Amino acid sequence: VGGGWRAPLLGPVLPRMGRVSRQESCRDGPPPPQLCVLNAAEPGVFAWVERYTDYHVRLFRTMGLDETAKIVLHVGKRFPGGNQAGLRQALANVERLPEAVRARLVLENDDRTFSAKDTLTLCQQAGVPMVFDLHHHWCRNDGEDYRDLLPAVFATWRDRPPKVHLSTPRSPEDVRAHADYVDAGFVEPFLEYAASLGSFDVMVEAKMKDLAALRLRQELPHIFSGETSAGKGGADDGGSP
Repeated sequence: VGGGWRAPLLGPVLPRMGRVSRQESCRDGPPPPQLCVLNAAEPGVFAWVERYTDYHVRLFRTMGLDETAKIVLHVGKRFPGGNQAGLRQALANVERLPEAVRARLVLENDDRTFSAKDTLTLCQQAGVPMVFDLHHHWCRNDGEDYRDLLPAVFATWRDRPPKVHLSTPRSPEDVRAHADYVDAGFVEPFLEYAASLGSFDVMVEAKMKDLAALRLRQELPHIFSGETSAGKGGADDGGSP
């Protein structure tokens, strides 16, 4: 991370990867590892955010990708002074990041500490887009309905369509872990409402990855066939246990 990559090995490869990404209209938005805590008050901990975001900016530039290639972070950890203090620290840290990083930064609500409402407030204050994670919202909310949040979440996106993350609980005993596939009944009402707001992209976070994304498309053809405004889908495991 500190020194980057070895140019003789990856220098010629990365631009080709970038060309393929552009040709195939891929949506590039890797999440840095969990040690990147955006609202960290300790300089030594926040330094990991600075290192990894700088790394991704340099990576994207070498690939020839513009600022629509994003870096997705959660707000961070539970704060001694409560969530409002944690949000203030996160905002101060965002403002410390270089403009090249802020232009690519995206924040996502988590499933334990910072709700979608918390994250949306921070995104509006910092001027960065927000990824809405439906599963996380189901796990962590203060009674807010996603219908009351999603229009404002989508409005945070300016340079490309909004993005949402979809997954479903693995089991009643392990509700935060991702299931192998996505329960279509769990996400269908959300997708129908989101589609009424305009075009957006979907990332499926499931253990079966692309197979889960393809199954969801098959199970909800009216959402993904063009009869609504839902955009293309992709798949990832999202780092779930």
